[in-house]
Formats: sequence, structure tokens, C-alpha cells
Amino acid sequence: VFDPPSDDGGSPVTGYTVLSSPSDCTDPEAGSLSRNRTLTCQNNFVNYSFTVIATNAAGNSPESDPSNTVSTFLKARPRAYVGQRLNGSVDIFDTGTQTVIANVATGADPTAIAIDPTGTRVYVTNQSSDTVSVSNAETNAVISNVTAGFSAPVGIAVHPDNSKYYVGDFLNNRIVVLATGSNTVLNNIALGGVTNPISNLAMNPTGTRLYVGSLNFNQLKVIDTADDTIVASIPLGGIA
Repeated sequence: VFDPPSDDGGSPVTGYTVLSSPSDCTDPEAGSLSRNRTLTCQNNFVNYSFTVIATNAAGNSPESDPSNTVSTFLKARPRAYVGQRLNGSVDIFDTGTQTVIANVATGADPTAIAIDPTGTRVYVTNQSSDTVSVSNAETNAVISNVTAGFSAPVGIAVHPDNSKYYVGDFLNNRIVVLATGSNTVLNNIALGGVTNPISNLAMNPTGTRLYVGSLNFNQLKVIDTADDTIVASIPLGGIA
């Protein structure tokens, strides 16, 4: 919602157009007199500001002062993802209708699934293919099969700021850190000590700590995600 100009130059306003910065938003009512607009923007988790141009018989006005910034967020999709380990695929369920709406071929033995915080990418570890499949959550198409020297990748977690993701490299006894945009390796975190096969990964809500469960060593490793170093090993009473 925006206010009309204080001075129309002596000619009534015949329409308004709303512009965005960045410029990827569309004003579906451009040129109309409505001052209550809903724009469609192409990017998620982006800060946008908006300006208005008024039009009358004399032409277009200069752009108004920019609005306060607002952030865009995707609406949550009512989806659940289930790995079919024997079939090398992932079933996608509509949780509202409780029906399978798609099946996506990934790789052999899909083991763990993570969705990025924007809801646009789905990551699947394929334990027997030694890959991570990355798919587009909108189209359900696999857009990349990542190989980074994995040997039986298992658990996976995406950082809340969507800058990187962590993959449990089961037989190499390490955590591989990759960039979300390029899928390139940023770091390798050796778990050290005796062979300590990874079972699960979990990230705390703020993204400051990654927790790594173990099948053999009955302990929980705690990783500081600021520098990707192990800061604690917590003994447990059983398999993590």
C-alpha cells in the first residue's frame, strides 16, 4: 500500500507502476490506479525495496523514495520425502492428501535426505553409489550428482544460512563440507581415533553446532561449524 503523490502537477494521475530492487519482481497491476499491490518476486530469502512511478497526461514521474526493505519467503510445501533404498529412488508424498505424487530416481541405496532452508533443494545421500543427489524441489528433477571421494555417504545436514552442507563419509571416517551453490568441497573433518563409522548428522537450529552419531564408538562428536573443528566428544551409553 502506498500514498498518492502530494502534487500531481495539475493533471490527474492515470496509473501507478511499482518497481523493485533487485529488479526481478513483477507488478501484475502496472499502470492501474490501485494503490494496494502484490508483486511476484523470483528469489527467496532476498531483501527487496520498492519504488513507485506515477503516470499522468504529462508522462511519468521520477521514482519515489524507496520503501523499507522486506524479505521474501517461500510458502512451505506439504511434502514428505522417503528414500526407497532397494529401488534407488525417493518417493515424494503430499502430506495433505497422503498420496505419492512423484518418484525421483537418485542413486543406489538412498540413505539420508535433507532439505535446504529455502525449500528449493533436496539433498540425498546414495550410500552404494558414493554420491549425493541434488534435486530441484519445485520440479523434482535431479540437477546434480555430487562425487567428492565419498565411500558410502550416509548422514547429511544443511547449514541454516544455506551456505554449506555436511555429508557423513561412512567408510572414510570423516565429514565432508560442501558449498551449496557449487557443490565443491570446502573442508574435510577427520573424526580421528579408531574406526568410527558415522550413523547420523544433526544441526542445531542456529547452525553453530553439528552433532555426529557413531555406530561403533558409542559417542557423539560435536563440531563447531564456524571453523569446522571437533570441540567435544560426548560418551553415550549405547550406539548413537
